[in-house]
Amino acid sequence: MAMVALSFVLLSILGIAGSWGVAVYEGTLAEEAAGPVSLARRAQIIIWPFAARSGADPKNVHGRRAGKAQIVLIASVMVAVAAASAYTNLTYVRPGKAASAVVAAPSQS
Repeated sequence: MAMVALSFVLLSILGIAGSWGVAVYEGTLAEEAAGPVSLARRAQIIIWPFAARSGADPKNVHGRRAGKAQIVLIASVMVAVAAASAYTNLTYVRPGKAASAVVAAPSQS
């Protein structure tokens, strides 16, 4: 089960990277549809893809795609955190117990 949790962590990290890239790309295209985009604005979108104002124009296809990619990004982060928590719980090695006093069973006399 720990390997399944680890697989979910790794797949979620891939999902985070992919959705981040799509959100940046589509967010940049959505911003360009509204007008010229400065270098500082592009850097802002690369660092934080949620900075793209994708919901400003409902007819902007790129804005809708950027919004969907942002949702996938959030979902991937939540799955990665949950799977990492499960993995650490499944692989946790409990410290050994202190030696308890061994009491001999009463003898039959």
